[in-house]
Amino acid sequence: MRIAMLSPGPSLTKYPGRNGYDLVVGVNRVVFQHECDWWSLADDTAYLQRADDNPVPWGRRVRLGNPRLFVKRWTIAKINQNQELCELRDAIAGMTDEKAQEWLSRHFKHEVPMDNVTTVRAHKGSTEDKAAWLKDEPRARFHDECLLPLMPDTHLRVLPGTARWDKFGGPTALCLCWFIGGTEIDVYGADMGGYLDAQGYHNPTRHDRRWALERSIWTLLAEGFTNAGVTIRRIL
Repeated sequence: MRIAMLSPGPSLTKYPGRNGYDLVVGVNRVVFQHECDWWSLADDTAYLQRADDNPVPWGRRVRLGNPRLFVKRWTIAKINQNQELCELRDAIAGMTDEKAQEWLSRHFKHEVPMDNVTTVRAHKGSTEDKAAWLKDEPRARFHDECLLPLMPDTHLRVLPGTARWDKFGGPTALCLCWFIGGTEIDVYGADMGGYLDAQGYHNPTRHDRRWALERSIWTLLAEGFTNAGVTIRRIL
């Protein structure tokens, strides 16, 4: 099976389109620009991102196509927590801080500090996320289902002295490509270097220390998959 894996690095511009690929896997915000069959998320950030969180077109929060999710199970808890905060925020809208504190204290059956009232009022989430998740969950697959039996478990689950394979979006998506049966994987946008993404946006999470760790995880995984007969082409 031939798969195109799309990460949000600058070299994503070399992606020629989905013709010739059986499946397309998008990493994080890529699904807002390219139609994908799978959406690989290292955490809940891209899923919960608001349209006004980002000054560039990545932030539109309109998925192209209807991709299946590959996520951590705790992402469900984060989405549910977002829903609860939305409901509480809407319930205390229009109340004075004192009335809101009293209402929240009754709701939780213990005294709620005024700081918590401020936190609830400031929540910017949307109830759309819960509605979207109810549609996404039945088709989702979870990171803990991807056991990656091709390499020693000590190298797969926790890399010595560093981090799990699913700490970052790129390596996580590479594992998904193997998990869903990829035998030829063309990787676009996995620059793993520099400060700008494919839209020229300076993302503060893109820094040298992060890239050094992510490259080490990627190299370990790519070598294991290659030894198992998978062809991986990183196109830069």
